[in-house]
Amino acid sequence: MKQHNVQNENPLQHALYLKELELKLKELSLKLREENVRLQEDNLKLEEQALRLAEEQTKRKLNETATTKIPNKHK
Repeated sequence: MKQHNVQNENPLQHALYLKELELKLKELSLKLREENVRLQEDNLKLEEQALRLAEEQTKRKLNETATTKIPNKHK
């Protein structure tokens, strides 16, 4: 960003400079919000993947438990 010298400019130039800064800040804010949304979407995908994996693991453990032979103590 260029150096800004307030002492050698008229009020209209200064007002224009401030408006340019305001616009630049709004653009940066929008970019940050867009990036935040993208990261939130990525996070949701990862959470969904983790839930699917946990569900598969739970099903596997239940299946292993159901198929485990219980020793007969009445022999």
